[in-house]
Amino acid sequence: MLCGVRVQSQVRARCGEASTCYFFNHNSNLDVFLIPLLGLPNTRAIITEGVKRILPLHLCNLGIDVLYIPDTHKTQERIAFFKRVSADLRAGKYSVICSPEGRHQFRRGIAPMNRGVFHMAMAGKCPVELLYFEIPRESDPLDGVDLRRGRVKLRQLHRVETSSWDLSNLERQIEDVRTRYLTEFRSLNPGEEVG
Repeated sequence: MLCGVRVQSQVRARCGEASTCYFFNHNSNLDVFLIPLLGLPNTRAIITEGVKRILPLHLCNLGIDVLYIPDTHKTQERIAFFKRVSADLRAGKYSVICSPEGRHQFRRGIAPMNRGVFHMAMAGKCPVELLYFEIPRESDPLDGVDLRRGRVKLRQLHRVETSSWDLSNLERQIEDVRTRYLTEFRSLNPGEEVG
């Protein structure tokens, strides 16, 4: 608010349902501040453990009970993480919100998707809600902290049922989700390069 960033959320949680995976497009440092504004009940954010090195942010994350995902080079720890979270989702302990783009260099557009969170949703037997964080170019700090005036819209795009997902069609499911995000980005930013 002090920087002039106004947030309009059109996201509605589905109350009384079992666990849900909320996916969002991840193209800005601003995203970490937008996630708590969604007010999703019983939902834990999955954030890279690299954020622990930023002490003020780490302290805030402890307060909202985030799940720190091990860095990509820690293969066994990541597998154990996804197995544990998938089991918790199946048991209905909580929902999660994460970016299928994972950790990447911020840019305007939609980055390639990581398989891990798709495996997690499939193994957790829970639906995926696709959310879109619409940050205007003039307000988007990308990987900086230069927050500028503008109106950010948090929107719900589509619900994806994972009951038909299996390893034989998972790549197609990942591509379908990425295509939905690309379509949304292009419709809001006509003529702009995807990045």
